[in-house]
Amino acid sequence: MTEYYFTKLPIIQYNNYQMRNISERVTMVTTPRLAPIDYFPYELGNSLRPDQLAGAYYKDATVDWLIYIVNKIVDPYYGWHLYDPDFDNYIIDKYGDLATAQQTFIFWRTNWPSDFQKIFPDSFDRLDGAFKKYFQPTWGDGNRILYYERRQDDVTVNVNKIVQYQITSNPGFANGDLLIINNGGEDVGQAQCMFANDTVVTAKNLFNDAYVGELRQRANTNIQATINNVVTISIDIPDAEGAFWEPVSYYDIEREANERKRFIDLLGDTYVMPVVEQVRRELQG
Repeated sequence: MTEYYFTKLPIIQYNNYQMRNISERVTMVTTPRLAPIDYFPYELGNSLRPDQLAGAYYKDATVDWLIYIVNKIVDPYYGWHLYDPDFDNYIIDKYGDLATAQQTFIFWRTNWPSDFQKIFPDSFDRLDGAFKKYFQPTWGDGNRILYYERRQDDVTVNVNKIVQYQITSNPGFANGDLLIINNGGEDVGQAQCMFANDTVVTAKNLFNDAYVGELRQRANTNIQATINNVVTISIDIPDAEGAFWEPVSYYDIEREANERKRFIDLLGDTYVMPVVEQVRRELQG
């Protein structure tokens, strides 16, 4: 059907090397998107490559570049949806290991998308006043409230709380450390170090609040100290309201971004040849 797209790009000199001028693609990105009705949505399955999709739908694997253009994908690898093994390898390369990405929280958000509970009016009336702000009414006939469900407001805060762990001496805690709280040989909580000196470790984003036991560095189990006392510095999410929130880690953000890449647009197959010919003309000047 067509020649390889990249062979049509002009050759330029860059840092004393001859290479294809991939910036030329920018001049045609908007051209095939002038008629959105000519596209249809497609959900990618795991491990499906662009050339495989092009071969299956357009009967020509070499027009995978058209899928990139339509979906404004610049990086043909990381701009494409990664299935689980490749995604995990990407996370490890970027963050060092899966646990670091999964346990490093960057903010907190209300968890209404995963909360499907419905509360009838009499139960809602008995709720603590602090909880009522997390619910909204669903109305029926006659201006009557049928039930209450989670309010669909996307609210975020940077940290849930900040505390100071008072310790006898600092064996090596430092800003940025992931901290584990261990009590009786069992890991019972975690936090992130903001500041540390000889006798105090200031931490944020406590998960499974724990105030007694041993404080240790997740990356090095030899760095640990006994917690003598805990002082609360600030609270953005009261403990009683914790059930309405969830921590969001680097892993969560990367996973959600990757899942969005699963949904792409495909140009209708009847338009492929005209677009290929238009691209050929534009690249040839």
